Amino acid sequence: MEKRVKLDLLGSTGSIGEQTIDVVRRTGSQIVSICANQNDKRVEEQAREFKPAFCAMADEQAAKSLRLRLADTDIKVFGGASGIEEMIARSDAKVTLNAVLGEAGLAPTLAAIQSGKALALANKESLVVAGELVMQLAAEHQT
Repeated sequence: MEKRVKLDLLGSTGSIGEQTIDVVRRTGSQIVSICANQNDKRVEEQAREFKPAFCAMADEQAAKSLRLRLADTDIKVFGGASGIEEMIARSDAKVTLNAVLGEAGLAPTLAAIQSGKALALANKESLVVAGELVMQLAAEHQT
C-alpha cells in the first residue's frame, strides 16, 4: 500500500533529494516546501513540477534569482538559514526530510522538531554535532 504524505524536502537537489522526488512521483505524495543551497535552476524545475507553497535557498543570491524565476507563480521564496527555518515553521507538512549536507543541516533539524513534525533525517551531522540536544527536543515535542 502506498502512503501519501505532505513533505518538506530539504536538500532537494542532492542525490537523496532527487531519489525522494522519484518516490513522491510514484506515491502521489505532496511536496509542500523545497530547499537547496545554490542550484536555483533545478529548484525552479522542481517547483514548477510539484507546485509547493514554499521554496528556500540557503544562498541569498540564489534566493534572489529563484524569486525572479518564480515571479509568475504564487510560490513564496525564502533566503538564508533563517529563511529555511521560517519556511519549515510556515509549512503544514507532516514530515520534514532533511538531506542538507553537513553542519548546515542542524538548524533545519531543530526547526522541524520544534514545529512538531516527523523528521526523516538523512543528515548525520545533526546527530554527530548535537545528538543529545536533538534527541531531547524530539522527546519534548513528542516527534
